[in-house]
Amino acid sequence: MILFCLSKEKIENALYWHFTKTKNYWEQANSLQSGAAQPHFNGAAVKQVVFAYPKSVKEQKALIEKFEMLSTETKKLEAIYQQKINDLEELKKSILQKAFAGELRSPEGAEYTNDVATPIAKKKTITSPERA
Repeated sequence: MILFCLSKEKIENALYWHFTKTKNYWEQANSLQSGAAQPHFNGAAVKQVVFAYPKSVKEQKALIEKFEMLSTETKKLEAIYQQKINDLEELKKSILQKAFAGELRSPEGAEYTNDVATPIAKKKTITSPERA
């Protein structure tokens, strides 16, 4: 575990925390890893991570607020989509249950049958002219 402190006068901790969740951060972290068998990201590597941020703490706080708002919205959307996936899964189960119970009907009210639409051609043996 790497523990480091940021100067509160220069940068808000929450801003760096949000940065650690970005693709840019992880690309740098992966490229700065050392060790062949078990690559690791150590304190020396952390010092090499390039992190651009606004100098104004006020601007940093505004960014943090936007990131947190987006995070909240993302979680809400994720919950909505997960519920839709669950609902679709239940609908699928219901339709399959009705299909196997023979309860499905077409919109016109016609019933489905088990008849084969096209008969399978009988297998024919073909002999070559040389064998005939």
